[in-house]
Amino acid sequence: PALMLRSLLTDLQGGAGFPADRLADWSAWSDYCVAAGLLVSPALDQQVSAADVIRTAARLTNAAPVWTGGQLKMVPYADGAESGNGRTFTPDLTPAYDLDDECYVPQPDSPPVRCALKSPAERKNHHRVECLERDQGYSPSIAEAKDTADIDANGLRTADTLQAHWICSTLIGRKVVQIELQRSLAVCAEYTFVLPEHYALLEPADLVTLTDATLQLQRDGARITVIEEGADGEL
Repeated sequence: PALMLRSLLTDLQGGAGFPADRLADWSAWSDYCVAAGLLVSPALDQQVSAADVIRTAARLTNAAPVWTGGQLKMVPYADGAESGNGRTFTPDLTPAYDLDDECYVPQPDSPPVRCALKSPAERKNHHRVECLERDQGYSPSIAEAKDTADIDANGLRTADTLQAHWICSTLIGRKVVQIELQRSLAVCAEYTFVLPEHYALLEPADLVTLTDATLQLQRDGARITVIEEGADGEL
């Protein structure tokens, strides 16, 4: 995926003509994709925006596209080591900061850390991916994943089928759909908080830990997804 995306973005004729120096070092993402077997074979037969291509590549390979410092990063979400196909990936799980109640900027009529939980209806326990099967003339094939324990406890909740024709092997499709299932069930809370401007080195996809007495958080791991800067520099 890293080779494909870099080529597509920088190609002056068939691609976006994006400056190569605006693409960060993607070696960790490349190692993860190859080691985990998350390989793609896209055939682009119609015009599509480069942004859509980046989003598709990120979703199919369990990664976050991050624009920072004038460069595009691709950061794997994976928190476990992978080894295969001659590559090894070891995630860096060191938090950028351990945040606690002394770090957050107090907000009027609001707790230091606000938590929004994903509704049970959003926690899908049955996922399907439509890929192509190269060994069967590139005919559409469905790979699916279920969490039987969650289905028994909460009933069947099926997500919309993800069309992933960049994937030309049902075996790879099963890996992608299993990640979709795990993220749907395990990533179920979104936290919002305000930090002073001296935390400006934080950027999306960074890991932090959260400690908060009100929510009874004790160095709970979280990944930054969005940062907005206030008029006074607060984040």
